[in-house]
Amino acid sequence: MRRAAQTSLAITVVAAVGLSVWSALADGDTAAGTPSERSVEVGFVRDMAVHHDQGVAMAEIIHRRSDEDPFAMFANDIALGQQSQLGRFYGWLEQWDVSPTGSDPMAWMSHGGGASEGMDGPMQMPGLASRDQVSDLADLPVEEAETQFLQLMIAHHRGAVSMAEAVLDMQVRPEVRRIADAIVSTQLAEIDAMNGMLQARGQEPM
Repeated sequence: MRRAAQTSLAITVVAAVGLSVWSALADGDTAAGTPSERSVEVGFVRDMAVHHDQGVAMAEIIHRRSDEDPFAMFANDIALGQQSQLGRFYGWLEQWDVSPTGSDPMAWMSHGGGASEGMDGPMQMPGLASRDQVSDLADLPVEEAETQFLQLMIAHHRGAVSMAEAVLDMQVRPEVRRIADAIVSTQLAEIDAMNGMLQARGQEPM
């Protein structure tokens, strides 16, 4: 009962945050000029699309498998929220007339003097789960898979927040700044909610 109540509260809190974020994002998407292939905006949007793709995949697995309706709803809310932002990302890339994929992940970080400067080889995208970890969500017993989902998604969200905070330190178009702000606020709220759900399951928060 406590676990279900915790999950229902998480859905309520995250839904409220998501509604306010959606209102902010809907307030116009145009700015002068078009970002170039090597711009911060294009790099960030491409990388965040890859990041969201995995987040949606993990959430959809758990949404299908969960025996607990509030938990399944929470996973579905994550999937729908990130799918909405994915649509915006791909729409921008089409509008900017650039390919939806690039060959140099995280290279945009160096434009702001970030952690990728001076590193040997490309910077790893933060928070991504391994293929085996994603596969485990489909194969583990349901309750174990739900717990692993929470742990993986918290790390995944922290990675997305770090990317969004990095782009907010750079000079970028207003619509990209708005969606980065939305990622930070929504995913921090979801991290708090998921840590509460872990504690309700007798697990240490992350």
